[in-house]
Amino acid sequence: MARPVATPPDPFRPAEDLVPAGAVLLRVYSPGPTNRAPNDFNPGTSLAVRATQRDDVFPVSRFSFFLDDAEPARPVPTLYASPSENVALWETLLRDRAPDDTDALPRVLFRGRVLAQVRASRDLRVASLAGADMHTLNMPRDELTSPGSNRYAETIHWARTAWRAGFDGIRYVSRRDPSGLAFVFFDSGQSAPSFERARPGDMLQSFDDLSDDGGFDWLAARLARWGIVAEL
Repeated sequence: MARPVATPPDPFRPAEDLVPAGAVLLRVYSPGPTNRAPNDFNPGTSLAVRATQRDDVFPVSRFSFFLDDAEPARPVPTLYASPSENVALWETLLRDRAPDDTDALPRVLFRGRVLAQVRASRDLRVASLAGADMHTLNMPRDELTSPGSNRYAETIHWARTAWRAGFDGIRYVSRRDPSGLAFVFFDSGQSAPSFERARPGDMLQSFDDLSDDGGFDWLAARLARWGIVAEL
């Protein structure tokens, strides 16, 4: 039986990093019935999220969701993003795919999925729990990224601790693509937004629907690089 994920140390003094204002990141997300914009945080209030509740956490992803300290308590909205297209895909569409899985992925799986760019509207202070920075807390580098989905609930305590410490988010290494970094940001509730929608650039892609036309063609080519077939 795998050992439990370590609890956050008290006091919590991680290595820190800064996502500067103007930095552009990528995210893959579903706008949902409310048609969320790329720079909108996931509120964590859907029925699917609520169905996962365990005490005061909702383990749908690594690091989210958790309840705030208000009365009554509500989930803290989150936004996942990465500077890497590959990480954005692996951390969302492909995060549960086993390495030996040879099944083709149906096109419907990507319906309504958006690949979008967002730009930081202000400097964002993040707790770095990535790789060697975990040594700052006397923890193995993969303490929080090696556990699978059955251990998400244990990683969420770290997110809550970082949020309570005033961090805007967490920087970590992608479990599925260790060559890249991922971020989870917390909605601060401030009047000044954390992100704005970025215009598509020459170096990064943006698609309104990864199951449609150019979006699917781009995605299928990217998946083929990893030996994954996308059904037409």
